[in-house]
Amino acid sequence: MYKHNGSFPCGSSYDWKNPSWPIDKLNNECNTRRVWLHENLDKTGHDICISPGSIRIIPEQYSLPMVVTVGAEALCP
Repeated sequence: MYKHNGSFPCGSSYDWKNPSWPIDKLNNECNTRRVWLHENLDKTGHDICISPGSIRIIPEQYSLPMVVTVGAEALCP
């Protein structure tokens, strides 16, 4: 069971600091931009990328990010 914690606007690039936790699933279907979950506010530590147009179950070690970054219009590296 997954809880809807919040949403981000599709199509714009920005940083969402201190999001609701935990993030156990991310739906990026409507977005043309990749989304990063970063462990720390300065974007160091563990991070995971979710490609545009996808839904991803987030592994536990990435589920407590300090910042969610909506980034480039590109697939994850």
